[in-house]
Amino acid sequence: MVLLDIKVNEPWKQTSEHLDKNRSIGDNAVFIGDADKEMRNALVSGNREFQLDFIHIFRDVGIKLWMDGKLGLNDRKIIVKRMESILYPLKNSVRKHIENGDTESLKAKINYAIDKLKTVAKDVAKSGCIATAAFIRDYSNLMVTFARLAVEKGRSIPWNSNTIERLMGEISKRTKHKWMRWTTRGLGAILNIILTRYASEQDYEIFKAKIMRSANLTYIKCETIIMSVGGEF
Repeated sequence: MVLLDIKVNEPWKQTSEHLDKNRSIGDNAVFIGDADKEMRNALVSGNREFQLDFIHIFRDVGIKLWMDGKLGLNDRKIIVKRMESILYPLKNSVRKHIENGDTESLKAKINYAIDKLKTVAKDVAKSGCIATAAFIRDYSNLMVTFARLAVEKGRSIPWNSNTIERLMGEISKRTKHKWMRWTTRGLGAILNIILTRYASEQDYEIFKAKIMRSANLTYIKCETIIMSVGGEF
C-alpha cells in the first residue's frame, strides 16, 4: 500500500490537483469507492475509470429504500438480494471467462447484468422508491467497470475497497468516540500517525523517532523484589 495524500475538511478537487501536480496517479488509473459524486468528479477524468464498491452498492440501496419509505423491511431485503444475485455471479463469470478466454460470453453477461439492474430500477420506481431507482439506474454502468475492463483491456481490478474499509475501521476505533472533539489540525495529526503506520512500518519508525525524539531518551535500569508479608490487603 502507498499513502498518496492526507487531507481533512478540504475539497476533493484540491486533493486531485495535488495528486496530479505530483504525478502520483497515472492517466489510466481506476478508482474504487463509494457513491460520493464530489470524489468521483474530482478524481476521474480522461482515461481514468471508476468502480462502485459492491459493499457500498448493497448498503446504499438498502439505505435509500428505507429513506424512500415505501417498502417494509422484508421487501427492502428482497431488493438488496436481487442486486446481489445480479452482481456476484458476474464477478464469478469474470474469473471464469478470463481464464478460458471466452470474452464474447463475458460481454453478453455484462450486458445482461446491466439490463437486470435497470429492471430492478423500474420495479422499485413502480413501488414509489424514486431515489433508489435513480441511484440504481445512474450507477448501473459503474457497478460493472471491473468486468468491462477485463474484457476491453484485460485488466483485473478489485470489485471492492475492503483494504481501505479495514483501514477506516482502524481510524474509527481511534477517533470516533462521544467524548472526543477533534479540530481539523488535531484530526489531521492523528490520521498522519495512523496512516503512516498502516502504509509503511519503516516510515512509521522514522516518523516516531522524529516526533518523540526517541534518540534522546535515556533509560533507567532497576530491579524489583516482591516480598511476602503477612496480613490482608
